[in-house]
Amino acid sequence: RDGSKGDMGSKGVRGVPGERGISGAKGMAGTKGEPGGIGPLGPKGIAGKLGPRGFKGTLGTKGDKGETGARGEIGKTFHLNWKECVWTHADGKDSGVIQTCRFTKLVSNTALRVVYSGVQGVQSSGARCSRWYFVFNGRECTTPANIELIVHSYDTTEYRTRQMEGYCHNVSPGVVEVALKVGSCHRLNGNTYDAYTGWQNGSPSHIIITEVSPPQK
Repeated sequence: RDGSKGDMGSKGVRGVPGERGISGAKGMAGTKGEPGGIGPLGPKGIAGKLGPRGFKGTLGTKGDKGETGARGEIGKTFHLNWKECVWTHADGKDSGVIQTCRFTKLVSNTALRVVYSGVQGVQSSGARCSRWYFVFNGRECTTPANIELIVHSYDTTEYRTRQMEGYCHNVSPGVVEVALKVGSCHRLNGNTYDAYTGWQNGSPSHIIITEVSPPQK
């Protein structure tokens, strides 16, 4: 009979690798995968150059003639509208209307320019003051201001030709009664003094009224 099994021997030396084998046949294609997700927005690109100018298009067909529009309002050509009132008598009135000049204003947004020229004086003993002013249909102008002339004297009597003028806005069109009046100065509490308007030898006094275009803004 066999004897007992002996002990395992020591590990032998590693052998030399063999040559590479021949490549196997190509396998079958796999199934199509699922679409991938949308990627993040890329950075803004540089603006492109301006393209060349296109060719001129052909002329379109002529359209149908439109309907005749409604007739417009008749326009107004603005001519210089003015009037002068002249008188040659003297007036010793201390208060009230000296002369009235009736004027026809044509347009609503125009202004009236008024001028007075004539002899004025105040006889005085001590300090005396009289005021000449224009009223329009019984009222003094407020836009832009009243139109007046002040004569103040002290212990003297002097007659001379004087002139006052100004513009009045917001006067309604139509007949306007423009009157020259005389009275006391505002600060003298209504007292009137010995005023004279005009001259005895027939020297003329004038009121000139002109309708003028609106002022610039």
